[in-house]
Amino acid sequence: MRVVRDTVLPLKAELSGPLVIAASGVTIEGNGTTVVGPGKAGELDSFQGVGIVAEGCSGVTHRNLRVRGFRVALAASDGAGWLVEDCDFSDNFTEPAAGWNVERRHGGIVFVGAPASHCVARGNHCHHNNGGGIVFRGDVACQGRAWRAFHWIIEGNRLEHNRWGIHAQHADLLQLAANAYQANEHPDFFDNVTRLETISEPTRAATPAILAAGKE
Repeated sequence: MRVVRDTVLPLKAELSGPLVIAASGVTIEGNGTTVVGPGKAGELDSFQGVGIVAEGCSGVTHRNLRVRGFRVALAASDGAGWLVEDCDFSDNFTEPAAGWNVERRHGGIVFVGAPASHCVARGNHCHHNNGGGIVFRGDVACQGRAWRAFHWIIEGNRLEHNRWGIHAQHADLLQLAANAYQANEHPDFFDNVTRLETISEPTRAATPAILAAGKE
């Protein structure tokens, strides 16, 4: 399904993925709909593809949407001003024996490969992903000197039974608030992250102002 305008999905339906975001400034109201991938428990090679994919799109909002059965639930790059709220990105690439490979992305919410800035992940449930529940990073080739993941608010999420709850590299200005953790294999991973702030109460801030960013 290709999304180029504001979209309201059917109530608690099931859709075969992927969902391709092809325009900026769109809102997807999920209504509890599940985007279903090919993955089957115990069949490692069946977890393929991306449930929601976007490149070069900014000002995108996702609400109340479920994604399961893919290698990655949501993968976005080269965008800004995203709001991902009250979604469930779980059961994606669920074979822990496969290990973690930064070049072969797998997990729940994943923003890598090009700049992502001024984003909010709020009230989401990310569980049983063989990788990070929420993953974002800046430029790996020069360790963030070319560009960094910048200004993220991560609040009120439930991060359970993932390899990491949050996995962040080469990033600046992160605010974490009132996230709940249970049975993740490792603590949150922060590498070359500056201006990291953890506060006890949710900010309930609106999506930060959009700042366009170029590709790597």
